Amino acid sequence: MNVSQSSAFSDDPAREVSVECRGSRAVARGFTLIEMLVVLAIIGIIAGISIGPISKLMKNAGMPVAQRQLRDVFAYARNVALSQRSTVYVVFVSPEITDSTSNPTNRWAGNDFILFNRGVGAQGTGYALYVKRKVGEQPGRNNPEYLTDWEYLPQNVFVHSNELYNVNHFKTELLRYPIAGSTNQVTPVVGGKPNYNVIGLPFVAFDPRGQLASGKDALIPLSEGSILRTLNLDGTYRHVLPNVVEQKRRILSGQIIPGVLYYVRYNSGDIDYNGNLIAAGESFVGETSVANFSIANGAPRVDIFEGIHINWLTGRAKIRRPELK
Repeated sequence: MNVSQSSAFSDDPAREVSVECRGSRAVARGFTLIEMLVVLAIIGIIAGISIGPISKLMKNAGMPVAQRQLRDVFAYARNVALSQRSTVYVVFVSPEITDSTSNPTNRWAGNDFILFNRGVGAQGTGYALYVKRKVGEQPGRNNPEYLTDWEYLPQNVFVHSNELYNVNHFKTELLRYPIAGSTNQVTPVVGGKPNYNVIGLPFVAFDPRGQLASGKDALIPLSEGSILRTLNLDGTYRHVLPNVVEQKRRILSGQIIPGVLYYVRYNSGDIDYNGNLIAAGESFVGETSVANFSIANGAPRVDIFEGIHINWLTGRAKIRRPELK
């Protein structure tokens, strides 16, 4: 073996490892700046293309999610009514809380005001479970309790304020708000007992048999659109009714589909369908004949019902969508 061969093939193991390490370092290298910029540009293009479809998908998912929420909360309220043998209320945040005449803002203080102000931002979307007396208490005793925290419907889905006042499906009663222990910070204690804040809250109630306390079916119509709330300079909600922009889905003459459930919205006027006068808050199923169907371009409005249908006798809530009959 000559000198050149002995230098290339050494008997020293450490030298051989050193040679291998130097070889591996020579092969491995990092990304260049240009390569990293190209990768980032590709990621940005893919993200930009995907944002539109994803946001549209999320927006379209609002109504189905809201329907499942309400169906589940009504089912839970029914089960609680059966198990506790008491009447359970599913109460909604009332538009009335912004009425400065009957509910001045100085009526609320401390944590009550914080919760009250959240409610101003939850009109038509906030709901909770409420009982007038706790389990095991004697009938006639009034010791109310909220069984759940206030929950909210998904963004852009709401119960229109006109529908919350619709006596066909919602009842209204003076109940403690925003929590069962809220006390009036202005009126002094009377007779050694605090004067509790009460406010007219619209509700759907289940009696101890699990049936609707109203004794008739309830249709809870949901709307899609935008709720535009006015803010104060400090970021709190201004105590006025929000402006609502609904998606337009008004049905006109000749557009009735047989077998589809339709709903008459808003608080004034009747429609004439096949010789029957149908008022706001009532529904009808499309028939083959649409003779005598008439509706003006103004109120009331007829559209395909989307929301929750509760059978009063069984107390069971079902989702109603145009594709579900």
